[in-house]
Amino acid sequence: MVYVKMFGDWEIFVDGKKIEKFTSKKALKILFYLLLTDASRVSIKELADVFWDGFDEKYIRKNLNVQLYYVRKDLGIDEKHLRSEREYVYIDKKIFQSDYQGFINSSKDDLNKISTDKIKEICNSELLKGLDDKWIYNFRKITSKICEKIQKLSETRRGLNQNALRAKFLLEQQLLTRERYFLPLVIKTSDCVSLKKLKVRKGDIIVETQHEKIILLERGTKSEKEVIEGFVNRIDLKMDEIEIPEDTCLLKKLEDLINN
Repeated sequence: MVYVKMFGDWEIFVDGKKIEKFTSKKALKILFYLLLTDASRVSIKELADVFWDGFDEKYIRKNLNVQLYYVRKDLGIDEKHLRSEREYVYIDKKIFQSDYQGFINSSKDDLNKISTDKIKEICNSELLKGLDDKWIYNFRKITSKICEKIQKLSETRRGLNQNALRAKFLLEQQLLTRERYFLPLVIKTSDCVSLKKLKVRKGDIIVETQHEKIILLERGTKSEKEVIEGFVNRIDLKMDEIEIPEDTCLLKKLEDLINN
């Protein structure tokens, strides 16, 4: 197994052993390029445009095969794992792992699943540090955009947690005092108007999740019925389109939301 560390100071390991010397820097860059692409094959024309712009085809193909040989020799891999054939270069990515591909795969799956430590490590590191080829900047832009998405998600999470923590505290106080200062409601997202159009009062609290909106309506001096019916009328919903949970049930839901 070949592991390639691409963020920060790049390193390559074969079966856990670090490779200290490489025969050709160009061969190394070609390997990086092949691993940074999503595909298991890259056209020779694409590689020619990146690494041999202006050279004739005969020279390009000959030099490409030499560089691929250097990669195979340095990594100790068979030709079946890395080869040129007709108009393409084929790479068997099953024998390669990299922090870059792990990051990209996680971002495609679910950004929420990427650990905070991994986010800090990657987003504060430069992809292939020390290499300044033009093509590298395109891949750096990709990681930069993902990091921007993660940052926005993190800010959303913080806002969500703040509201959830406040709602949790208020429900806990209600259970202790047995006084209903806030009335909890749950509205499924598919039934509800957008958060921007949701007409709530200053003292109300909204916790928005992917599938529902949890709302604590400040009761004030009105009866529970007046507060709930007034809210439902403001957002143009029917009573059977909202859920009125028990405080204990909603408290458990908020705890799960905060902890996950």
